Amino acid sequence: GVIGPALTCLAILPDLIMDAEWKKHLNLSFATGMLAGLCFYFIPFALSAHYSGESVGLLGLQRVFYENFVRFTNPWDHKGPVYLYCLILPAYLLPWTFFFIPALALAPSRWKSMSPLGKRYLLATLCIFVFLTISKGRRDYYILPILPFAILVCAEWVSAKIEQSQVMQR
Repeated sequence: GVIGPALTCLAILPDLIMDAEWKKHLNLSFATGMLAGLCFYFIPFALSAHYSGESVGLLGLQRVFYENFVRFTNPWDHKGPVYLYCLILPAYLLPWTFFFIPALALAPSRWKSMSPLGKRYLLATLCIFVFLTISKGRRDYYILPILPFAILVCAEWVSAKIEQSQVMQR
């Protein structure tokens, strides 16, 4: 659904914002790609409207809007509690949970020394987590796309700890 591109945009948002990288991507090829993607997305709806009547194509677009945007703000099902992802993320992250919790807790104090990639992983994790949490439609498995970024946060933290211990041994 529409959540796929939304989460992709949220995942790359920190990368685009840091060092004003977004300026490099606003060009004709980006606009052409977006236009091609939108055309490709709307082809099935246009074909449906052409061959089955205009109302069928519009009904499909209404369904997309209803299933994605309305469910985000006013769900009729999938009504998990606001703290659902705080409870379920540690279970889904196992065995990385034992690294993720300290990595997350220590992130503010090590922000200045954190690698640029580590910052991007952490911000992508937080962006996706906040986006999914503010949605009123929640299911435990909705949090699955965050796992690769959370694991990269863990890996960056472990790598920094190893590097720090090697420096101290010298």
